[in-house]
Amino acid sequence: MSNGRGRFQRGFTYLVAMFAVAIAGLLLAVTSEVSSHSRQREREKELLYIGDQFREAIALYYQRTPGAVKRYPEKLEDLLEDKRYLACSAT
Repeated sequence: MSNGRGRFQRGFTYLVAMFAVAIAGLLLAVTSEVSSHSRQREREKELLYIGDQFREAIALYYQRTPGAVKRYPEKLEDLLEDKRYLACSAT
């Protein structure tokens, strides 16, 4: 009779181990999903920050255009090196 009881205990232990593995897998999947969403939110924040910097630079370019007629930069490189003002040379 002890032989049958040992099989039951081994079967029960195996069943508990299978549930533990299933639960661990489920927890890993949930953690991975949360982590993925968190990384996505961080990337979106960074893109929004960069977009705001571009928007601000373009607005300043427009506001600081000399003369009465305001204009936007023709290309992004114009924001880096503003050639609208004449360089003053010391003679």
